[in-house]
Amino acid sequence: SHQRRVDAPVGRPAGLARASAAAMSKVDVDFDGKWVRSVAIVSAEYAVALSLSAAAGAAADPARSPLAVAFGMDLLCTACVFACSLAHDNSSVYDPYWHAVPPFVLAYWMARYGGADAGGAHPGSARSARWVAMFLLLCAWSLRLTFNWLRGWGGLAHEDWRYAQFREDVCRRGLPRGVYWVVLSLLGFHLVPTALVFCALLPAWAVVATPQPSPPNALDALALALGLGAVALQATADDQLRAFRAKAARRPGAAAAAAVADVGVWRYSRHPNYFAEVLHWAAYGLFAVAAGAQPALAALGWAPLLLLFLGASIPLMEARQVARRPAYSVYQKSVSSFVPLPRFPWRRGPGDKSA
Repeated sequence: SHQRRVDAPVGRPAGLARASAAAMSKVDVDFDGKWVRSVAIVSAEYAVALSLSAAAGAAADPARSPLAVAFGMDLLCTACVFACSLAHDNSSVYDPYWHAVPPFVLAYWMARYGGADAGGAHPGSARSARWVAMFLLLCAWSLRLTFNWLRGWGGLAHEDWRYAQFREDVCRRGLPRGVYWVVLSLLGFHLVPTALVFCALLPAWAVVATPQPSPPNALDALALALGLGAVALQATADDQLRAFRAKAARRPGAAAAAAVADVGVWRYSRHPNYFAEVLHWAAYGLFAVAAGAQPALAALGWAPLLLLFLGASIPLMEARQVARRPAYSVYQKSVSSFVPLPRFPWRRGPGDKSA
């Protein structure tokens, strides 16, 4: 089966569309030999993809913009991962990409702008408190999501339900198999998420590329607190959802399938992971403002992700939830879609005792 998870009001966008992805994992994963083998294969494939993109970056003309070179490296790495997705006949090979690769992109920028080839324009920048704080925050976000993906990934036999649904739609319409792989998988599930996350990294690039940045200040502390708070919120939401799904799985068949995760932070937002994801990327915008970078770049990073979540990811997820779970319509009327908000007495959901 290509069912990626026991569905709940959660998520990341498919492809990012994440995403996000790490929250879209299974509860009943068997960490057996097949799982270990799958992890080893995907890890090796990612190592090769990263090595090839690093070699391309090293061979690039030093006079070229580090921004352009990094984007080219990112696209090359994505193309390599897509080749692996095609080889495995499984688009979910890309799933960890969008949270595993960003620290490497930022590390490349830090090396270019802080190294000898920077021409001394940014002396000592590589060791600045702002750079370190920003890099550590990105690594914490990346490692946590990668861990969450690993503990919920079913191996190479497992594919996101949305990819499978699109694949079935293409077959049902009698279209060539290549339509799915080129138009949907390559463009929609691989390249678009890569471009969106690269865009989200632009404020971080603005920080390291600013020639004469402002000294570390209170905005940096606020940015770090916001970013770490977002990572903590994502972790809390993932753990609460995981516990709910494990409990729901012990119910009789129909009751388990109809269960709605109206618990913990999910009582105040139907998509707390999306909300926390935007907060995390907004933190780099604050770092950019603190450094004195252009305000437009500070806001540019998280805006496309927000539009994706509100305009595509949430509607797609919620349409499926309503079709599969009658109680979800009540949950929609009772709980904020995105920003966590209080539950008022006149807004009752399936988890309220008086409901």
